[in-house]
Amino acid sequence: MNLNFSKDKVLIGIAVIILAGFGFYKSNSDNLNNNQIQGVVDYKSTEMVNERSKDETSKKEDNSIKMCHIDGYVNKPGVYSFNKDDRLKDIIKQAGGFKQDADTKSVNLAMKLKDEMKIYIPSKSESVKSKDNHGNILSIVSSQDNSTQNLVNINTADITKLQTLPGIGPSKAKKIIEFREKNQFKKIEEIKNVDGIGEKTFESLKSLITID
Repeated sequence: MNLNFSKDKVLIGIAVIILAGFGFYKSNSDNLNNNQIQGVVDYKSTEMVNERSKDETSKKEDNSIKMCHIDGYVNKPGVYSFNKDDRLKDIIKQAGGFKQDADTKSVNLAMKLKDEMKIYIPSKSESVKSKDNHGNILSIVSSQDNSTQNLVNINTADITKLQTLPGIGPSKAKKIIEFREKNQFKKIEEIKNVDGIGEKTFESLKSLITID
């Protein structure tokens, strides 16, 4: 009788240990699953924050002011701002359209614009002269950073050419010519010595003029 009682106690003890072990395993398993779920949530949240940051940076870059200089046979040559998706046709429209003698066939109106670009619209006679040996029209587009072929030479430009510069009208163009007849420009900064041309005007001119 006592032996059977002892066996019952042993069986009950084993059952209690098994149940306790199962409960401990279940608790740890639930905690592990919760930690895994929380880890995935944290990763996704970080990923969303990074993507949002990239989008905001991209929008700021897209909204920055971009400008290009259009010269030649358009009605209002000068420096104009443009949006990131604008094409050459949009800048020509801002510049008052083509002049009557402009060689419209030599330009690609669908060309995308780039910041600091300079565009020269040639006349029909200029296009004939600028063709290379194979009959192709030479490039009419240049970057101010790597080309000076379309810069206005303030030592040699006539009164009409000088007026293609921003802020330079007939009066200031005449003063530039009068000044250089007495003192040839040794450096572009000397244009500030011309009456009516100050630091602000020079800032808009300095990337568009040369003395060479």
